[in-house]
Amino acid sequence: MKILIIGQALPKVQQAVPYDTTMLYGWLQGIGISKEAAQELFDFDAMCPFFPGAENGGHKKPSQEDMRQHFKSVLSGKIRAYSKVILLGNVPKEFFQDNASEIDALNPRLAILKLIHPSKRNWSLYQQNKELIHSRLKAFIELDIN
Repeated sequence: MKILIIGQALPKVQQAVPYDTTMLYGWLQGIGISKEAAQELFDFDAMCPFFPGAENGGHKKPSQEDMRQHFKSVLSGKIRAYSKVILLGNVPKEFFQDNASEIDALNPRLAILKLIHPSKRNWSLYQQNKELIHSRLKAFIELDIN
């Protein structure tokens, strides 16, 4: 079964491959998963189904209303269907924390891995935590690969 990966929002420019302009595929390659294999292993989504605008050189945080609407219309169904989800960055992490009881009611067995966002703006933070990120990803994913 696929693992759901949830980030903040869609990029300004549509990509042929989700998260193609981030460090995500480098992280996965570091644990032995190619970009092609990742497309089979993961389902990719975001807390907001459109680009919410830019500020300070990055995405604006989606509004609570936009996130709540996408959660109700799309993400809640995916949460019911999946056994694992990887949250990329603070936006999905905070949403899941703030709505923990609702998410638990949708899927009480949902396993969640929270990581930093793979934006290249987080390069230094990634370098400082590279081994931890790789080991957490590998342990979380291996259960579905074996």
